[in-house]
Amino acid sequence: MIGHERVRELLASFSGVQGAAPHAILLTGPTSVGKRTVARAFLQQLHCLDHSVPEACSVCRACQLLPEGKLIDAQLLDPEGSKISIAEVRSLQERVSRTAIEGGRKSVLIADAERLTTEAANALLKTLEEPPSDTTLVLTASSADVLLPTIVSRCSVLPLRTVPKEMLRTHLLRRSLDPARVELALVLADGRPGRAIRFLEQEDDIQQALVQAKAVGGFSSQSLIDKFAVAKELSDEERERVDQLLDAWTSLLRLALLTKVYPEEHLPPELQQELHSLLEKSQEQLLQLLKRTLETREAVRENANIRLSLESLLLAF
Repeated sequence: MIGHERVRELLASFSGVQGAAPHAILLTGPTSVGKRTVARAFLQQLHCLDHSVPEACSVCRACQLLPEGKLIDAQLLDPEGSKISIAEVRSLQERVSRTAIEGGRKSVLIADAERLTTEAANALLKTLEEPPSDTTLVLTASSADVLLPTIVSRCSVLPLRTVPKEMLRTHLLRRSLDPARVELALVLADGRPGRAIRFLEQEDDIQQALVQAKAVGGFSSQSLIDKFAVAKELSDEERERVDQLLDAWTSLLRLALLTKVYPEEHLPPELQQELHSLLEKSQEQLLQLLKRTLETREAVRENANIRLSLESLLLAF
């Protein structure tokens, strides 16, 4: 794991004392910042059968089975697709109602809990209101604001922040002997370890990020017709895909703004070229565009009309 030491230490203290863990924990933070990784490590600590070590031993039966999703006392709800259904939540509830088989503890991980349907969220709320005494539920989400307030109020909320650049650079240089590629991955990752590693290891992800940089950098020079055409084309995408694009645009705008604020921070040549038009804007203009993009992303997450939201945003460039 990279970063998040304070949260990891707090979770380790929960797992080290029988019964000390809150019945429900919500880990929040941006995509690819490490929420799943931290959550899975915590569950492994909870179930580790070797209590002589402060962290999971990685060799006992529980430590071997949990990462593979085969530990019956640890339920990992991370289905493929954009939604988590009420049927999946009810199945989970039925399994946690049983007696723990190994170690006396049960746990549940619900990844990207914002994918819960309304019915599934309300069903989960019943479990949070009357949690089994031997069960710990861990939820991850981009923000507490995307979940029902009644769910959030029953969880201990632990936010995960982006990782400092120098810490991330140190870890990436252990994975690659190409400093130029490391710097490009580092800048594009925006402090998110999972994203940085993907950029470092997958050429397609790097190229796609540069495509998005070119798109964002070119919005200002597009005609009204072209902007409306982009909005129309993206409106046919799934909402989750649009959310991912807006997240990428947000990172690129933030990067352009930081470059204007700290001119000594040089961009890699590939990004310098693609973001040239953005970098010609003033700090105030970039700040306003960043705010508008963040507002659009939140609106899309709240089921606003995608096409109208994107048209309004692109007209601001």
